[in-house]
Amino acid sequence: MFNNVLEQGPKQVLEPAQELIDDHYPLFPTTELLDTIEREDDSFELTYQRLGAILEDIDYTSSSARLYLLLSRLYTDRIGGVVPLDEIENDESDTQPVQIDHIYPQDGLRYDSESDDDSPLDDVNDEVRADCAEYRHSLANLQLIPENQEKSNRDPSNWLARDREYDRLRERINRHHLPFDDPEDYEYARFGEFCKKRGRAITYLLLLGNRIPLSGDKPTLVSPRSRATTSTD
Repeated sequence: MFNNVLEQGPKQVLEPAQELIDDHYPLFPTTELLDTIEREDDSFELTYQRLGAILEDIDYTSSSARLYLLLSRLYTDRIGGVVPLDEIENDESDTQPVQIDHIYPQDGLRYDSESDDDSPLDDVNDEVRADCAEYRHSLANLQLIPENQEKSNRDPSNWLARDREYDRLRERINRHHLPFDDPEDYEYARFGEFCKKRGRAITYLLLLGNRIPLSGDKPTLVSPRSRATTSTD
């Protein structure tokens, strides 16, 4: 159950846990067990650094349940897997299922030097192409939108420019935690910068915005081990 999760050794955590289980048999001491684990092993404290590591490990290729869980925490109006009527372009129903969407479309982030087809990466340098390959499926490039919404494979600059026409640009940027205010800034040459800024923003939001339930004290942006060696002056 605790394999590869706890940072402390078995004598400090697992032995007290076993004693609790024995003492409460045939009941299972869930609350007491979690209290013991949280008290004895600081690996269960969710810090900014640990959350960042979790987000780096989860991308479009991860388990859909874990991916939906984290993405849904970025929104206050679609945690149940549906979106409200005011965001649905076709208002035939009050709600509509959501789907995971690449903000910068997958096809645009692929580069084949031997292809004769035009690519948005034709005129960028190798560093940008490397960023596109590395972060294409990252959480920073994913959002939840209504199914069948007319975004498809459109570039974000094009998608957001249409929102400007309908006075919905600011709402869209705030809803999806996008880092640039001007649709023209969403060019492929800035994809790496986009991912770093949005990744940082959503990490802070998940940790400090009460989007993920925490079982301990108020979360901190420093690791427990760092706090232990930090001066109190």
